[in-house]
Amino acid sequence: MATNDFAGERARAAGVDVVVRAKKLLARAAHDPKVRALVERANKELVLATKAHAGAVHVDTTLANLSIQYRNEDYIGAELMPVLPVDKKSNAFFKYGKRDRLSAPDDSVEKRAKPNEVGETRTTDNYSTKAYALTDFLDAGDLANQDAPLNEMVDAVAAVNEGLALNQEKRHATILTTAANFGGNTTTLAGVNQWSDYSGTSSPYAVITAARDAIWSGNGPTKLVGYCGLAVYNAIRRHPQIIADFKHLQGLKLPTRQQLAEYFELDDLLVAKAWEDTANEGQASASYGRIWGKDFGIVRVAKAPSTRTACFGFTFRFGAMKTDEWYDPSLGNKGGYLVRVGHDSDEKIVAPDTGFLIKAAVA
Repeated sequence: MATNDFAGERARAAGVDVVVRAKKLLARAAHDPKVRALVERANKELVLATKAHAGAVHVDTTLANLSIQYRNEDYIGAELMPVLPVDKKSNAFFKYGKRDRLSAPDDSVEKRAKPNEVGETRTTDNYSTKAYALTDFLDAGDLANQDAPLNEMVDAVAAVNEGLALNQEKRHATILTTAANFGGNTTTLAGVNQWSDYSGTSSPYAVITAARDAIWSGNGPTKLVGYCGLAVYNAIRRHPQIIADFKHLQGLKLPTRQQLAEYFELDDLLVAKAWEDTANEGQASASYGRIWGKDFGIVRVAKAPSTRTACFGFTFRFGAMKTDEWYDPSLGNKGGYLVRVGHDSDEKIVAPDTGFLIKAAVA
């Protein structure tokens, strides 16, 4: 036997002997100070023995209390076009004419004369939900062989839900950053007028307040919510005009999101930070980019769905998000489990002029 192997065998034997001695003493250690001292000495001997040949008492395994998993930044689309549960996959809803409340006939009346009649117009619009779903597969052998802290079934359901949420966020972002969706309530900035140009010409306050004042409202309860990508938010809060207007607040380095919302007279300001990988599937290198781009928008959001509420849009959802899990014995050598999550939704603009979009707010 080689010298190193012999030393290892002696270390292992010493370690086993110390452990046996320690176990016999543990039961008495709680009440006998002398025995407790013997246990402490045995522990020290065990440490020395394991240092002699560490590989004899430890085999590398995955940690039971640590794993690494990335997540996307917060999504904002559903806060701008809130979910509205519906009991039909498609249906119609009424829209009142905009001019109905902006003009009225002569209201003077003589004795025994008939008062002029107020006119009202109504049209209908409709939603039509579309089915969305994703699945994930778990090999039965892998599921049985998993180590802590892994929980493959939980991870599978979470991954499917995250994929659905990401795709919906991208649909919301496309709707809310497309100028044609705002009924003429849009402007595009360029050059020195973009808020990333700090030369003195650009004015976030002037552009945003003008946009806010151009937005229509209705009878129902709503809130006015601004939204932008992270690049736009960072440019606004560092803009010389904004810094000058907030200089009276001692100790403030940069205004917060809530302070900017109040400054622009908005009920809230949402900052979109979500990423997407735009590389083709299977491509070796990822290509990451922010989903929401470099625009700034304001939309009127319904506080609660109701009749006669004028707001930018809803996410009509038929039924609830449905999660299914089932075993398929025909897959792999031991079968496997499939996880599916699906829903029926329609991201629908209902009143485009209750919003305003500022394109290319920063370069």
